[in-house]
Amino acid sequence: MKIIEEIQNNTKAQKNILIILKLLKKIMVIFSNIFLNVYIFKSLNGDFNLYLCGLIVAIIFAEIFSFIIFLFLSKKNSMIIYRASFILDALLIVLVLLIKTPTLPIIFMFYALQELSNCCFYGPHEIGEMKATNHKDSSKFLMTSTMMSSVIGIVSPFLNGLIIDKISYALLFVIIGCVAIIMLVVSLFLKSIEVSSRKLRLKQFCKIAFKKKHMISYYFSFMTFRFSVGGTIYIILPVLLYMKTNSEFTLGIYSSIFAALTILSLLICMFVKNKKILMYTSIIFICLSCIALSIWSIFCMFIIFNAIYYSFGKIYENEIYSTRLNVIKTNELSDFKKEHHIIYDIFANSGYILGYLLIMLFYNVIASANALTLSVAILGLVMLVSLYCLIKAQKYYNLEIEKEEKFEIEKGKDNTSFDKDVQKQ
Repeated sequence: MKIIEEIQNNTKAQKNILIILKLLKKIMVIFSNIFLNVYIFKSLNGDFNLYLCGLIVAIIFAEIFSFIIFLFLSKKNSMIIYRASFILDALLIVLVLLIKTPTLPIIFMFYALQELSNCCFYGPHEIGEMKATNHKDSSKFLMTSTMMSSVIGIVSPFLNGLIIDKISYALLFVIIGCVAIIMLVVSLFLKSIEVSSRKLRLKQFCKIAFKKKHMISYYFSFMTFRFSVGGTIYIILPVLLYMKTNSEFTLGIYSSIFAALTILSLLICMFVKNKKILMYTSIIFICLSCIALSIWSIFCMFIIFNAIYYSFGKIYENEIYSTRLNVIKTNELSDFKKEHHIIYDIFANSGYILGYLLIMLFYNVIASANALTLSVAILGLVMLVSLYCLIKAQKYYNLEIEKEEKFEIEKGKDNTSFDKDVQKQ
């Protein structure tokens, strides 16, 4: 018990535990986004329309669950909700193991459990990250976390694909279930996440936030990010790759290679201090690969697109995520972390749904085998809008911080003058 208490009272150790839990969650995310998605796609007999409908239903579930959880989330129950996510992950695995041939309603239940688990995890976890970081070290913290997650991203897909190919899906599900239990044990070393116990003040938050240019710009940046590379494309790329290779093992090998490219690009980024150059470079390469993919819709070009996405998309993702932690850190907004999470969730999920609907439209209207590849290319170009809004958000946020710092300095001068006048009297 003393060891647990010492770790809970150590600020650095708490940061490390947050990273460890995110790493273990990364294993779950890789499993869900790549192999569980492919498993569900195969269960639907390769019906891409039904698969997209399932993803849209999952997003609706996510939004409902997120709102309900944040309606009741408080300091007293934050760890209960957080740890419930690991139990829900384990329960999902058990159900997938037991139900061999899932019908569409059962698949919707899988999605519901998956999204409920994610909401229980990411809600408290991101508030914990907001508390553990400031606007100066958040980018470094997330880059460290992303790099370590990418190491998991190299090993996990290859091993997952190998297990499925050589043994069975069942063994992989058992291993992932064990990971969920390990996460539950590790979370015991995490101190209670400091969440405000007051009721949600969404109306009050929106009145303040939507008058702030940096908040509006950021929310639209995040929505278009989810609409394109950071959401819609990220989710369907593994299924598209599986459709082209028809092999989980090959899918795992490619996914591991792409994760290695992510680590390499992030290592290079650590030596580049100018973040704007990184963002511009990332978006330029992504947009060029989108244009190339729309012209040459061949397998080789599709692999090149994936490689560029995983190399440069993650650089931009790191920047947009660190900005997400920071935009709330102003005098007027710092006490609205729960409300901030709900609002950017609404914008993000709107981006997901719009993206899936656009892909469905392309898939059904364009009579071409390359309709999906073309839709991915067009969605990728939307990143230009996301970049523009993000740069605006960062610019307005820095001006907001400067204004607050000047006000504090002036306030300090006024207080000093007042004290001197009192002393003279």
